[in-house]
Amino acid sequence: MPGEEHRARLGSLLQPFVDDLHEDIRRSLAVTDTGIWLLSFSTQEPELDAGRSAAILNRRASAPARRYVAQFDIGEEPVRIPASAAHDIPLDRVGVMIRTPQGPVGFMWIIDRPPMSDADLAVVRRAVARMGSAVHAFWLANPEVLASRHQALFGDDRYARSQAWSALRSTGGVPRGPWRVAFTHGTDGPFEHPPQGTAVVLLSDAVVTVTPEGAPLWCEGSGTGLSEVGHQPDELPRRLAQARYAHEVAVLERRDAALRWEDLGTWLLLAAVPRTADAMDTLSPGVTTLLRHADPALVDTARVIAEHGGRMAVAARELHIHRATLYQRLERINDLLGPGWHEGWRGLGVLAALRLSQLGESVLASHPA
Repeated sequence: MPGEEHRARLGSLLQPFVDDLHEDIRRSLAVTDTGIWLLSFSTQEPELDAGRSAAILNRRASAPARRYVAQFDIGEEPVRIPASAAHDIPLDRVGVMIRTPQGPVGFMWIIDRPPMSDADLAVVRRAVARMGSAVHAFWLANPEVLASRHQALFGDDRYARSQAWSALRSTGGVPRGPWRVAFTHGTDGPFEHPPQGTAVVLLSDAVVTVTPEGAPLWCEGSGTGLSEVGHQPDELPRRLAQARYAHEVAVLERRDAALRWEDLGTWLLLAAVPRTADAMDTLSPGVTTLLRHADPALVDTARVIAEHGGRMAVAARELHIHRATLYQRLERINDLLGPGWHEGWRGLGVLAALRLSQLGESVLASHPA
C-alpha cells in the first residue's frame, strides 16, 4: 500500500480519538507516524475546509524539528519538550509514543502551555493506550497493511527499506547495535508490548522480529529460526531469508528451542539449492520418480539407509522393521534408483535430494497456499 494511502487510513482511524481527547483536555494536539508525517489533528476554529485539511495532512515536520525531538527518546510515558525556535518548535509540547504489540505506530503531540496537570497527563495515557489497541485491531483485520510494512522493511527497494528502518530506528524500535532476525510461525504471540529496541512485523502466517543480539526473544516457540548477526539495513533481506530457512529446518527437526543459522550444520549445504524437481534430480538422478510414485514408506526407508551409509542393520532398527522387510523395500528402491544408490557420493546425493524434498514439504505444511 502506498505510504500516503496508509497514512490516510491510519489518520481516519485515529481522528475520533483525537477529537475526544481534545474535548477532554481542551488543548491543541496532533498525531504523526514514526516518520513525523501528520496523521490527524484537533479541530480548528473556525473549521478548515476539506482542501485545506488535506494539504495539512500531507505535511511532514521539518528536518530540524525531527532531529530535535529525536533527542528526547520519546516512549510510552509523556515527555515534556521545550520550545526551540531554532528547530521549528515554537511552543512547549508533550510527546508520547503510540505503540501496539507489532511496534511503534507514531506519536501524539500536545501543546504544553500552560504546563499540563497530572490529571490531564493521565487522560492522555489512557487515550494513547486506546489508540494503540485500535491500530492493533485494524492491522490484524487488514493483513495487506502488515504485508506492506513487511515489504518496506525487508523488500528489495533500498530506498523504501532505508526509510522504514529509519522511521523505526528513530523511535528506539530497532536495535542500534548488532541484531538478529527471528522468524516464528503463527501469529499467536504475546500481546504485551515488545521490549524497547525490538522491532516486530506481523505477517499473515508468522511473526518476524529484529532483536538486539543477546536479548530475550519477544516471541519464541517451537520452530523459531534465527539469522546470523546483522548490523546494517542492507542486510535485512538476507537475514530474513536466513531466519526463515532456519525456521523451516527447526520445524522439520521438531526443535523446541530457537535454531540459529550458524548451528544448522550440514543443512547449510542446501540453503541456496532451489526446491525444484530439476535440482533434486541433479543431486540424485531419478529421485523424483521415487518421490512421486513410490510408497511413502519406501521414501522414508531410502532416507534412513542413506543417512546410515548403507548399514542395513542400523537402518532396520531405526525403522522398527525386520531386516527381511528392509531388503524387500531395498529391492523396490533399487528398481527406481539403480543398484548401489546408497554408496559413497551417490548416497550423499540421494540423502541431499530427499532432505531437500522434506524442506519443501515443511514449507508447504507451515505456509499453505
